[in-house]
Amino acid sequence: MLKWASIQKKYKDITTIPEGAKVALPNDVSNEGRALAILNEAGLITLKEGVGFDGTIKDIVKNPKKLQWLSVDLLNLAETYGEDNVALVYNYPTYIAKLNLTPKDAVLLEKTVDDRFAISLVAREDNKDSAKIKALKKAMTSKEVRDFLEKEHADTLLPAF
Repeated sequence: MLKWASIQKKYKDITTIPEGAKVALPNDVSNEGRALAILNEAGLITLKEGVGFDGTIKDIVKNPKKLQWLSVDLLNLAETYGEDNVALVYNYPTYIAKLNLTPKDAVLLEKTVDDRFAISLVAREDNKDSAKIKALKKAMTSKEVRDFLEKEHADTLLPAF
């Protein structure tokens, strides 16, 4: 599973984010909920009880810093990083890499990851039990792959097997 990061050029700590600051969120439902869950977990907002990763902006019940929301296409989120009026940007490590940033540069990192965000092997009904698919599944979920992910990509990935 890819871990989400919150990045910002100006603020290095969430306590210094000013009242009324803009937060750039992905504009698709799944990723917006994930970004809001990170803010909720960090205590910057409070989401309606029980919404978890399915939360939307409408589910925010407390917003003490009066943060403002900027909905941006996932592929364009990294572009908001340099804008002076944007306090936080939520994005995948893959997309912030083009800015020469890593999760180590993040002010917030996703701590709780839901299994539904795991990268999965999917096959058609007519070949799901084929020898090739079984071999691929075995290789993808091997100890060697887990060790590689944990050693080389611990900041950005979490094995889901």
